[in-house]
Amino acid sequence: MANVRFEEGNVFGPEQDQFKVGRRLARGGQGTVYQCTRLSQGHEYAVKVIDSTAERFKSQQGEQNLRREIRNMEELHHPSVVNLLMHMWEDGLCLIVMDLAAGGDMHNKVLGEVDVALKAGVPFRGLGGSELASKHVTRQILDGLGYMHSHNIIHRDMKLENVLIVQSHPYATSPQSLATSEAVPTELLDVKITDLGLSKRVAAASPKSVFKRSFTKVGSPDFVAPEVLEGTYDHMADFWSFGVMLYALLCGQWPFEITSLDPDQHREAVSRIKASEPWQSATEEARSFVQGLLTIDRDERLSLVGCLSHAWLAKSSGKLIVNAAGLGEVPLKGVVRKVTGCAGYAVDSVKLDFWDGSNCQHGGKGGDARKSWQLRPDELIMEVVQEERWEFLGNALIFITSHTRVISIRGTEARKRRLFVAPVGCQIAGLQFDGSELVGIHLEKVGTDGLGSVAAIGGRVGSAVDQVVLILRDGSSREYGDPGGSQRGPWALQAEEYLVSVEQLVRDAFLGNSLVLRSSLGNIFKLRGMEASRSRRFAAPSCSQICGLEFNGSLLTGVQTCPEDGDTSQGLRMHPVIADEKR
Repeated sequence: MANVRFEEGNVFGPEQDQFKVGRRLARGGQGTVYQCTRLSQGHEYAVKVIDSTAERFKSQQGEQNLRREIRNMEELHHPSVVNLLMHMWEDGLCLIVMDLAAGGDMHNKVLGEVDVALKAGVPFRGLGGSELASKHVTRQILDGLGYMHSHNIIHRDMKLENVLIVQSHPYATSPQSLATSEAVPTELLDVKITDLGLSKRVAAASPKSVFKRSFTKVGSPDFVAPEVLEGTYDHMADFWSFGVMLYALLCGQWPFEITSLDPDQHREAVSRIKASEPWQSATEEARSFVQGLLTIDRDERLSLVGCLSHAWLAKSSGKLIVNAAGLGEVPLKGVVRKVTGCAGYAVDSVKLDFWDGSNCQHGGKGGDARKSWQLRPDELIMEVVQEERWEFLGNALIFITSHTRVISIRGTEARKRRLFVAPVGCQIAGLQFDGSELVGIHLEKVGTDGLGSVAAIGGRVGSAVDQVVLILRDGSSREYGDPGGSQRGPWALQAEEYLVSVEQLVRDAFLGNSLVLRSSLGNIFKLRGMEASRSRRFAAPSCSQICGLEFNGSLLTGVQTCPEDGDTSQGLRMHPVIADEKR
């Protein structure tokens, strides 16, 4: 039945929200993946089709793994993870609709580049011919892993096949990088972590221990950490697996010759990293980074914060761009000319006028208050927040621009918020509270190296936000509020990532109902109390701007982005928006 229904051009899904099947992307032991198009919107996704009636599926705990994968995917939404749109069961088939990553997996990508080098009779010099390409992938994988771990989920099967390529970009050098000897990569890859079939959600053991130990021996032999075979492990096993992956990205081969999964024999085999020719040609910082990940003692192994503060990642040059117009900085050009909103006790309508003369409008007529905001030619919309409501367009719609402006369309029933934005070239390094209310931020300039002052963010929440902690890169920390509630985080920032905005949902006690911080890379870190109102928010990824909205009834469900240079002829992308998690 699956073969009949899932052919190119066929349709699946409920009548009110159907999808059209496209080309087949991959086939694996669990199922087959196709490209598909959502007919109501024209957006492209991937759909994994699993035949739950197959004997192999029944005999290998297939349903248990599948339901765990779906459950964990529902918990996560992040740019570096393949995100779930929906799942459905039809006639013995499970259909998982998720983000499309049509560029293949990293295993085949590396194999292809190794093959090209062999045929050309030249040494393999790493992914893209430069360590910069591996650094770009590394930052994304660490970002995704850190996000998963912050939600108490261990992947448990990190390998090159489970990292998918979304798209590739040219690499533009800067005048500073031209003075260095570091090779320029042929391309940079945007990637996502996939396949949560073996992932496991575990409870936090204590504020000092991120995870309780797990006891099931799972994973792929070439990537499995020594402690997994010994039967007691935690999230640090994912970092070992990533160390094996990174060695392969740099060297085109595995770091060990694994002949047995007996714990003692395996430990002996992984006690020494293979001294291949590409390994010896790698920089000292790269070798140190991999060695830190492939440390047998998990307590000495590089953690997320250790990775992001390591010299190999801190040392970088150049800039990722969407177009290949040449060297140097990409000029900023906004696409939205004016924002207009009407509101009464809720938001009745919002209209975006564009510099090319077109416009888009959402909502209907009504509202006592009408207001417009004119944007400058080089001003970009970077973030949008909606306070949910079951009717109209929510209680509030808030836009944040690259010029630190806050454009707020608020109904009279909107909750009180405090929002602070760092000017361009500055970063948030501290917060200022007057009792329970956020009244200011401490700013620092972003240095020429681009390094952020804050290495990680954590806190504690109960009915409200009890505490927020900013861990600085020098090892010190800044704590606000008092201990109480449940631990959240810590969430690590990348080396060249820094905080640019903070928003508080105000209440008369504690540190408010919620605190939300946004980074320079578009990542959002949330501390939400149980009494926080439901909000939807989206921050534009690095090198992009917001250029469109999508509503389903009263809810903001999608945001369209385009390149920061304003070129809407390429790089347009629609991103799903989901509500804040209930915690």
